[in-house]
Amino acid sequence: EISNLHAIAYSVGDCEVTNEAHHGTPSQRKCATVWGSSLADSDRGRKLKLQDVAKEFESWYTKIDEMDDSCDYPTKSSSAISGSLSTWLVTAAAANFIAILF
Repeated sequence: EISNLHAIAYSVGDCEVTNEAHHGTPSQRKCATVWGSSLADSDRGRKLKLQDVAKEFESWYTKIDEMDDSCDYPTKSSSAISGSLSTWLVTAAAANFIAILF
């Protein structure tokens, strides 16, 4: 069932990164659900407060552009997304994560 969620998140992504309504590329959205489901499935994830989950997500999210299609980090370089694009992506990924929890 979780793999279906990853596939759905991937299918609703787009590559219009300059569009203000952009909510993440297919790979970014899939990786957000992989991250959220991994955390939700862990003992640690079950004990975290929502504020702590948000902090962990923000930390993870700053490296989202470094991920490959399998949601791994093939490089050690660091990059960040800025402006309204990051707000939209964080909102979309957080919504995917919250949907997994509930």
